[in-house]
Amino acid sequence: MKVAIIGAKGIPANYGGYETFAEQVSMVFKLNHEVLVVGDGSNNYLKPEYKGIHILNSQYIKSKNPIKFYHDSLKIADDWEADVAIMCGIGGVFSTPWFRKSKMKIFVNPDGLGFKRDKWVWWKKIALFIQFLFGALFSKYIICDSVGISVFFKNKFNRTNNVFVAEYGSDLNSIESRNDFNCDAYFEELKISKDNYLLVVSRLEPENNVEIIIEGFLKSSQRIPLIIVGNTNTIHAKELIKLASDKVRFIEGVYNQDKLSALRFYCKAYFHGHSVGGTNPSLLEAMGSNNLTIAHDNVFNREVLDNKAYFFTNDSEVKTILEAMESGLNEDTILNYKRASMLRILNYYTWENIANKYIEIFNSTNND
Repeated sequence: MKVAIIGAKGIPANYGGYETFAEQVSMVFKLNHEVLVVGDGSNNYLKPEYKGIHILNSQYIKSKNPIKFYHDSLKIADDWEADVAIMCGIGGVFSTPWFRKSKMKIFVNPDGLGFKRDKWVWWKKIALFIQFLFGALFSKYIICDSVGISVFFKNKFNRTNNVFVAEYGSDLNSIESRNDFNCDAYFEELKISKDNYLLVVSRLEPENNVEIIIEGFLKSSQRIPLIIVGNTNTIHAKELIKLASDKVRFIEGVYNQDKLSALRFYCKAYFHGHSVGGTNPSLLEAMGSNNLTIAHDNVFNREVLDNKAYFFTNDSEVKTILEAMESGLNEDTILNYKRASMLRILNYYTWENIANKYIEIFNSTNND
């Protein structure tokens, strides 16, 4: 097959999310198929090939003109005579009808339920919801990154045919190699010690429930600090940092992957407050770092963690979980949860498994 991936800024991946997805699945696809990744006009990689993967870039920048970017990317993939195109993101659904007569099959990966994010103003939420509705009505093939997202399409839009599930993946080898980083000087700079702090890595937006985590932590008897990694330049973040103290420490975004991986690897527990996504990359990274996860209680997080974690919905439940940890209770449960998370990554969320799911989905539609 000739497989095209569009909707990412491009590879080599300098970002998480779709860029990492595009690079990682391409490395598996290329073993048996011809692969093209279409980047946007901001992609600095201008060579025609990267590690055996074809590279073409749209003239449009996704963040500045997403409609033209997606349409142009689909045209590039069609001119390349792709058999299938994976569209990363819902932003190009209005262009799919233009390619109905093409031999190229377009598989839309809508990502999480973006219209539920509180950070968007009302008209942006409506626009995103309309994109989901249009995608449900007119996209022939939809690939969701979690069962929870596929259930949403079924329950909300009564869309059941040609809705598939292929999750996001995790590169455990990369995580393990970054754990070799000598973090002593970095931790001394942050005034923390290994296995003696709690961690949040998150965009500081309402739907990620960081405020609930902080309030539950402050009400608990925990003596170790809560380290919060995330940019503080949003309106909600500026409210959150009013809660900063010696115990609650905001350290902005950490973009050095060695440092971020070390923070994950050596924390006593990892909080994951995300509530509107599917398979979240930061949660997979935490699971692969042998973390005890304390996650917001929703269908997406329970699916990824296979229920092998502690879950909360309010600050009282956060407080109860932390005080049980402080008292030394449930040590066997904690070890079992850590082991289960690592096995979940090894057995289910590898990029090889995820890429092969995509190939199986493509093959299942051969007679369409």
